Amino acid sequence: MALEMRRHHEQVHGDYHAYGDCFPSRAAMASLRPLKPLTFGVFEKDVAHSARQQGYGLTLNRGWETLERLGLAEAARALDTRSNGHFVFDGSGHLVNVFSSNAFGSAAAPAKDVWELRRNLIIPRQRLRELLLDELAAHDRVAATSSLRFGWEYAGHAPRDDGRMAVTFERPGQAGERDCRTVLTRALVGADGIWSRVRERTLRQLQVGNRLEYLGVLVVLGIAPSSHSLCQGNTFQVLDGDTRLYSMPFSAATGEAERTTFWQLSFACSEAEAVRYR
Repeated sequence: MALEMRRHHEQVHGDYHAYGDCFPSRAAMASLRPLKPLTFGVFEKDVAHSARQQGYGLTLNRGWETLERLGLAEAARALDTRSNGHFVFDGSGHLVNVFSSNAFGSAAAPAKDVWELRRNLIIPRQRLRELLLDELAAHDRVAATSSLRFGWEYAGHAPRDDGRMAVTFERPGQAGERDCRTVLTRALVGADGIWSRVRERTLRQLQVGNRLEYLGVLVVLGIAPSSHSLCQGNTFQVLDGDTRLYSMPFSAATGEAERTTFWQLSFACSEAEAVRYR
């Protein structure tokens, strides 16, 4: 099987699996590949891991099972910015409900170790990327290969008569030209987000519509330092029927760095108005 590139040819044997432009989903899937005898490649649009800040936090529920299979469960738990309680307020600031690990101890409450097993992990996205990248780099050192290619952007794919598909990636070249690389692969995983170009191309080939259905709600995200007691290891949300403010721990205080909180403001908004903010 050949990886074809302008002015370059690299021979690869066995089935090849390509992963298209996004972390951490692509990195996680690629990290699983060493568990099976498959040849794979990861193509990342960014020129480096640090090129674009992946700022928000991820809440891991089913993703925890993948980390366990990778042997990364304990390392991920060390990155967890846990939330010990979830407070819900109405628009006037009155407490509506609270869900908290402090509730354990009552006769009806399950054992606290059950809470630990069932609760989700909250990890900054960039830290999870680093964890997966380190695992992928360790695999590459053992296999004496390089499965991660930074700076390559998905450009398209097309099926072949032999059951494989040709996937094309591009990157800026010299004198304003674009370097192209075509990979022959048995499977293509497009982990490239909600505006996925891989999904768009695939559905167009299948003659299926690709328009996303707007739900009439605009969401604004941010990260800010916070010393308010409500933000100290807690999640809270305020709802008034039209607008929702949600907040959860993002990172703990370390050294001179302040504790930070991840917040999310959502409100009803027409699609025409929302497009202006994209």
